[in-house]
Amino acid sequence: MLCSADRTKRVLSNHPRLKLVVPHLGADEFEPYLALLEKHENLWLDTTMVLADYFGTRPSPLFFARPERILYGTDFPNLPYAWDRELLRLGSHGVKDHDLPAVLGDNTRRLYGLPEPTAT
Repeated sequence: MLCSADRTKRVLSNHPRLKLVVPHLGADEFEPYLALLEKHENLWLDTTMVLADYFGTRPSPLFFARPERILYGTDFPNLPYAWDRELLRLGSHGVKDHDLPAVLGDNTRRLYGLPEPTAT
């Protein structure tokens, strides 16, 4: 178990304003994390290593029904596979083309309260 969904639930219940990012889409507890994602607006999940099929499990495409709370995650340069492996597989895991900007960066800017980039 990478991140305990039960512990995460307690933390979010005890600290409702806390913004929390869980890596690997909560790998090995996908269903409990899907439920937490629906209940806690300050919970964010990142894709690190999961979309590369590194763990041998495939997350539910239902994660991408809430694309506004999914962050493209990477452990670059500490990856045991090609750097663009996850990036190339986003669509096959259920990320819609129109949601790519959000998953690939807009959500992260929103999470951290960063301004939109300006055109140069």
